[in-house]
Amino acid sequence: MVGLRLQSLVTGYRKIQELRDETDGDERFYRFLGFSEPPDHLDERLSEFALSDVPPTERPAHEYARFIRRQVLESAGPLIDRRTLAARLGVDVEASEDFDELVQAFDDAIYRGVFREGWLRWWAEVTEDLAENLVEESLRSLTAPERVERLTKATGLGKLRAAEPISEGDSSAFWVVCQATDRPLDPRDGFVLDSGRRYPWQRDKYVSRYAVENKMLGRRHLRLTVSERERASALIP
Repeated sequence: MVGLRLQSLVTGYRKIQELRDETDGDERFYRFLGFSEPPDHLDERLSEFALSDVPPTERPAHEYARFIRRQVLESAGPLIDRRTLAARLGVDVEASEDFDELVQAFDDAIYRGVFREGWLRWWAEVTEDLAENLVEESLRSLTAPERVERLTKATGLGKLRAAEPISEGDSSAFWVVCQATDRPLDPRDGFVLDSGRRYPWQRDKYVSRYAVENKMLGRRHLRLTVSERERASALIP
């Protein structure tokens, strides 16, 4: 994975340089993200970085590269990774032999911009629309077993298994991933992490109560927001 990402960075950096020099400012940023024209689902605020008062050709390519990698590919926001996709589908990745085949139903949502070889991502809004078209209702209103039941019926894939909650009594209406355990989590059962400065398109990251109770945050250098630390102290002995 490390080697693949390094090669992806080299290839992507060259692509950024090429597009920066040959395209107008109004279209440059969405071209970096793999589109030939602005898609409806792309948050317009993403392009504000590219349309600042710095002449586009004078902004170093490495600034674009760092911004896309850190603030788009590695943040919680318009793009989701494989585990988050699985969480939203309600699927246990390790126990589901058909998961890779299921993912093919979401090919239209795959991120195809720079660094795509090293960071496999899907556009969150598009995956949600595709899933709703597949099962004919919103996933948000369903538990993991219900999602898997409907996905199995819609696709004919019989080796999908529903993910289990991290702790007994937790909801299985998963939508995020616990950043300490890498397991699916309903945000209502979690605690919000302190992510520092955030851009408008970025979303909260969460950890589970289990992770807090078992003091797992320090291992990954995670910490709760101030208000969440107070809430955790009140809820967890």
